[in-house]
Amino acid sequence: MHSYANPTHEQRVAEIFAQEHPDCMLSLSCVVLPEYREYERAVTTLVDAFIKPHMERYLDRVHDELGASLRDKPFLVMQSSGGVASAEQVLHKPITTALSGPAAGALASAVVAEIAGFPNVVALDAGGTSTDLCLIESGKPQVTNGGTVGAFPVRIPMIDIRTIGTGGGSIAWISREGHLKVGPKSAGAEPGPMCYPNGGAEPAITDANLVLGRIPCALIGGGVALDVSRSRAGLAALASRLPGAMTVEQLAHGIIEIANWNQANAIRQMTIQRGIDPRAFALLAFGGAGPAQSPAVMELLGMKACIIPRDPGNLSAFGLLAVDWRTDRIITKVMHEDAIDLATVATLYASLERDAVSSLERDGIDPVRIRVAREADIRYAGQSMEVRVAALAGAVDAAFLAALIDAFHAAHLRTFGYNYAGEQKIELVNFCVSGFGLIERPRVPKLSVRGRPTHKSVRPVYFDGVFRETHIYDRAVLPPAFRLEGPAVVEEFGSTTVVFPGQKLEVDPHGILIVRSARAEAVQ
Repeated sequence: MHSYANPTHEQRVAEIFAQEHPDCMLSLSCVVLPEYREYERAVTTLVDAFIKPHMERYLDRVHDELGASLRDKPFLVMQSSGGVASAEQVLHKPITTALSGPAAGALASAVVAEIAGFPNVVALDAGGTSTDLCLIESGKPQVTNGGTVGAFPVRIPMIDIRTIGTGGGSIAWISREGHLKVGPKSAGAEPGPMCYPNGGAEPAITDANLVLGRIPCALIGGGVALDVSRSRAGLAALASRLPGAMTVEQLAHGIIEIANWNQANAIRQMTIQRGIDPRAFALLAFGGAGPAQSPAVMELLGMKACIIPRDPGNLSAFGLLAVDWRTDRIITKVMHEDAIDLATVATLYASLERDAVSSLERDGIDPVRIRVAREADIRYAGQSMEVRVAALAGAVDAAFLAALIDAFHAAHLRTFGYNYAGEQKIELVNFCVSGFGLIERPRVPKLSVRGRPTHKSVRPVYFDGVFRETHIYDRAVLPPAFRLEGPAVVEEFGSTTVVFPGQKLEVDPHGILIVRSARAEAVQ
């Protein structure tokens, strides 16, 4: 029950178990999650134990396949917190990798947003089955201390990412009430949308975009031919089941509109419901399916711009190259505001910092590249849930405590819309330290393309209820400062950007596409 405070019994049980079952892998709650609340601690430890043998087999297989190429090189694994750790550290506590896949994309989005000059963005990663969303404020992705793995609540530091079932393979269907729906069921990559070779039997978002002319008839640089006739047939069959007369194009447009609103509403939940105005943010779209629809989502929310990075389908992979080493430590010690012992607080932070630094040094990190950051979980007396806030470095004194309490009041107001500053005492609950091993981040080169390109072709694309002859551009030949006005389509290997009527696109010095609406320019 209380191993977070005294792990002796739990450690002794582990010793006995290891003696009697030496081949078993063990997960201890005092290691996995040394904080109070036995349910969350138990579930997090159970999930860690379940993952551990699978992670061991996976890491062993990767290590064997890489073979000699790993000699004298660190073998690092992405964590959900937004940092990497050695394979040995991850195997010790594999729960830290849960939901780590989208984290690299969020970190890469922060890098791209900084280069493009937008400190506040909503990162939107749309692939074949889903869309991952992350709020980035002042250049930093938001981090939470809990989430779910399947149906199981876990408490680990993780980048706050919201996932919805809207992607290029999301299937359009009709509800019992006769309403058109899109997702969350997906055709995936196998069999894929109807237009794919050996594609599925139900139309998906990709089929709708193909019929509207917004994506080319061949993907991946022409390597995958798409069958528009199959897409039209599937959409026509679906339209026949809807009340009223509807053309294939009208249905396809409706499917895209529903998908756009699914994404827009998810962004509204992440912003407006937290007291954040999405109009103060830009939308940074990546993933294979992100750039085709995100300029329209930008319009729905009145956002400042839509940013399309270079190679948007590979941005998450780039993020893995821009991630610092990270290790996290936490300990529970509940202190009421009237009984806070600053000496004890200082001792707790010093112990956590030593442990974090030692862990990074064991992984070979140069001490001059190690940084530590303090945080604390705080609540009002009588509350059951805490808010995590940053704590100052340096001396733990009266000024440190006053700044910490002020930060909590501000965070509570920002998160919930109110606080009890001056009315209610606070309680310190958990003390947290994150250790970072800073890396040399890859340099993002400026674009070397020169010249005055023209469109490579023209094709009819459906906008505002009609097909319009639209210029098609090859992104690879667009130079810095190149501008165009919508409607237009910019194609590249693995993704397509649609510039809608009334929007303007500009290529920045690093090759990043910046799409703005006429409305936004009028406001400026």
